Amino acid sequence: MNCNGSCMDTTSSPLNCGQCGMACPMPTNGSAVCEAGKCGLTCGDGFALCGSACVDLATDAQNCKACGMACDAPANGMAVCEAGVCGASCDQGFALCGSACVDTSASPANCGGCDKPCGTDQACASGKCVADCPSGTTNCGGSCVDLATDAGHCQACGTACAAVANGHATCGASGCGIACDEGFSPCNGACVKLNDTQNCGKCGEVCAAKPNSSAICTANGCATACNFGYEDCNGECVDLASDGAHCGNCTTACGAGQSCAGGKCGTGCAVGTKNCDGSCIDLMTSTAHCGDCATVCMPPAGATPTCVLGTCDFVCVLPAIECGGACVDTKTDPANCGGCNKPCPTKLNATAVCASSQCSVKCDTGYSLCSGVCIDTQTSKQNCGQCGNVCKGQKTCHAGTCM
Repeated sequence: MNCNGSCMDTTSSPLNCGQCGMACPMPTNGSAVCEAGKCGLTCGDGFALCGSACVDLATDAQNCKACGMACDAPANGMAVCEAGVCGASCDQGFALCGSACVDTSASPANCGGCDKPCGTDQACASGKCVADCPSGTTNCGGSCVDLATDAGHCQACGTACAAVANGHATCGASGCGIACDEGFSPCNGACVKLNDTQNCGKCGEVCAAKPNSSAICTANGCATACNFGYEDCNGECVDLASDGAHCGNCTTACGAGQSCAGGKCGTGCAVGTKNCDGSCIDLMTSTAHCGDCATVCMPPAGATPTCVLGTCDFVCVLPAIECGGACVDTKTDPANCGGCNKPCPTKLNATAVCASSQCSVKCDTGYSLCSGVCIDTQTSKQNCGQCGNVCKGQKTCHAGTCM
């Protein structure tokens, strides 16, 4: 098929699979393939195909040892997989006690170290058991915390701040907030990289496309990349072979009554082209004059405009693919994770996350991921202190300890 001026085999081209512009998703640790006009993928050596992602079963916490075998994640930490065995890694300031990440400076069950419980009438402050919490702190379930700064007890005991992907919750004078991981910046309640066409250099800075080009984000801010066959003339992408204002080069303009054909000024246009204000245009392929002289093809963010048989279309810039008229990265988009219209499920007390085309959840502050559910292990009788620790008989769970 003629795809924007190139003859493509749409039965086997990963960039034009089944039809022009249908780019197959590029998987992490694998390759996109097109067979009989349908997209597929192959995984590299040492990686297994789990759903639509290529993963290392020895290290992937969502597929540890086998596809679908997700590791439990503790509150204040993250799940890890090492040699196909689940484990946990704790955030800074927390210690791994069993399979739970605890703040030993405030945990009544692990005060000053793992398995160092305080008495029933005591609380934990700065790693020591005390009868009364120091001034400026409040006793929340046996933990002496500063309600002005503690994300697990923000402004009031038990009021936990929600999690955020690529960052963590914070608590300040104005309530809950977020702090983003290195390389990410806060933007409308989320942590994002300021290097795409929707947030270029700063939050909300959208890069607008221009005729015959794609909008891109560079280290210096928004810019445009001219389509194949077009040249940049002072920020305008033009076809030097047909543009009457830039005929043959950026500085030559055709005179009155003339038009540009083949990069030279003359008095007429070749067969199959039309004179549009001094430019001899093929209305079947020109993205600046598609179908008629006045129609300019304007693509969505992250796409290159095309004109096929006089009709505007677009091609997404990989790794993004077209989903519902927009270009999205199915490796990271929770609404299209691993493919179009494949939203990551939302769960109570959690944030949906898409990484390497696989859905996962990040539990809110103070909650642990136990068998796919975010649990408050400080109060859960079935998961007291850590996942799977059941309080037996008449015992209840108090501050992560069966009592």
